[in-house]
Amino acid sequence: MLSRARNGAIAMATKKGLQVGDDTSVLHDFKPAWMRIEPWKELCEIWNTPECKEKRRRNKENRNKSTWGKHTLGSQTFVTAKQETVKDINRSLLVHIMLVSCLYPRSG
Repeated sequence: MLSRARNGAIAMATKKGLQVGDDTSVLHDFKPAWMRIEPWKELCEIWNTPECKEKRRRNKENRNKSTWGKHTLGSQTFVTAKQETVKDINRSLLVHIMLVSCLYPRSG
């Protein structure tokens, strides 16, 4: 919820012609309507700390390189996925192998 508020404030500041970049202190005047000014200013200061900036950078990197755990079957049915896995491993399929192949699909 707070990241949406921050992103909304960044969007409003950008519309007004301000360059936010890495400095969130320019967002003081762009607080959400539902928040009081004192907590908003405190949040802007917290978001400006090197620790918070590093944490956001690291989390963004991790989100971009993470592929496991995502739904990657698309519109493929369970039966189709099972048939593909059987073809890949050249033998009948056990349940635990199917679960692994759905969670960690092979690329290519």
